[in-house]
Amino acid sequence: MGNTQEKEVDLLELYLRDPNLRYNVSKCVNDTGPDPSQRDWAHCLGRHAPTALVSRPYLMPWPQEVAWAALFATMIAVAVAGNAIVVWIIVAHRRMRTITNLFLLNLAIADFLMASGNATFNFVFMLESHWPFGQVFCVGSNFMANLTVSTSVFTILAMSID
Repeated sequence: MGNTQEKEVDLLELYLRDPNLRYNVSKCVNDTGPDPSQRDWAHCLGRHAPTALVSRPYLMPWPQEVAWAALFATMIAVAVAGNAIVVWIIVAHRRMRTITNLFLLNLAIADFLMASGNATFNFVFMLESHWPFGQVFCVGSNFMANLTVSTSVFTILAMSID
């Protein structure tokens, strides 16, 4: 993705501004023993760090984010609207229900689910460099991506055999 830049973090400013971080540093001081060799600060802070402090080193400059957002929003809107129209035409009009069109219906549904249920959230992940939607939705989103891609591939395979 071309021009990514490392995010600079002022740890002192972050410590002074964020009460959660102050609490976690205090908790680490209390959890580790008095012997300096027992103080595994990286492990302790990693265990107590709030999710908002997870490192995101590669953030795009905002003009590039705006350009990507406009392009991606257009792509998702066209995909959702176009596939919804295809589904509506095939389902609403009885004479459109041919074998070939049923394969196309299957492709349109898979692409609609990919655009609406996966691409949007993966775009947020791309911009933010972290997944803000939780563990369960991460697994569900990956399942949805694999399901829709497999459905598309096997539908095209079935169309070529037919």
